[in-house]
Amino acid sequence: MVQEHSSLSKLNESLPLANLSWETRLAVFLIVNRNNSQYTPLWEFLPTKIATPLSWPVDKLNLLLNGTHLLSEITKQREAISASFKIVEPHLPPTTTLADFTWAWQMFGSRVWDIELGDGKQGTAMVPVLDLVNHAANPKAEVDYSKETRRVEMVAAQDINAGEWLDISYGEKSSADLLKYYGFTVPENDSNESCVVEMMTGGEVCDFQVGMVEYSVKQCVGSNGKVDLTRLKELLDAIKRRLGEYPTTIDEDFELLRYIDFIDFDLANALRVRRAEKLCLSTVFEHGTTLL
Repeated sequence: MVQEHSSLSKLNESLPLANLSWETRLAVFLIVNRNNSQYTPLWEFLPTKIATPLSWPVDKLNLLLNGTHLLSEITKQREAISASFKIVEPHLPPTTTLADFTWAWQMFGSRVWDIELGDGKQGTAMVPVLDLVNHAANPKAEVDYSKETRRVEMVAAQDINAGEWLDISYGEKSSADLLKYYGFTVPENDSNESCVVEMMTGGEVCDFQVGMVEYSVKQCVGSNGKVDLTRLKELLDAIKRRLGEYPTTIDEDFELLRYIDFIDFDLANALRVRRAEKLCLSTVFEHGTTLL
């Protein structure tokens, strides 16, 4: 049953925790209750580490994600986690380190569900056991929340034979988001790939998705139902600059990915992210040029 634990409620009510992100508050909850026998069955299922870029050494992070928007996101994420740790450290056991806090933050960042509770309400919850189920684009099961039973339910989406692995969908996520939150990427994900372009005028940021390129370009450069040619040219120039900042071309990434089964796991994931960003930028550029 979905509910908020009383000790978490107390943490939420205490300042300065109440003003921090849910990831931070849940991370504090995990650390404070790490030796609480009530949660032992859950804690025993949690891995000691997760392969997201948050765990990578700085030199490896800069090398593998060089030129990507994800590198900037991870850098900001690390800074935010470090700043939050300084605020909540007085509430934690005295031996708690920044590495411990980062691990706890990752555990919840990769294992929570956004749940539609009905009546316009949305909740965030951990669902023990469900977080052991792998992601698939065409999953065997679906996850939903029942307002009647107030429980999260997993229901078969297709025939499942006895002994088969179960899988679910984590959502239509880009390679960057999959790596950022879960520590893996998947092949054949092109329609979900996304990219970000910062416009020079006003520092505005435009978001794009390959599967919705026409709509997202219109959102970026459209004005009163028409294409703003000045903004469009600015967008195309910005994409040219972005594509020139990567250490490899999209063709070189594609060639390297042919040997993905023989290269380092983190490198393989980084290659997919780099290729995906460039694919998105190139797709936006090609569509944009047709509007000139």
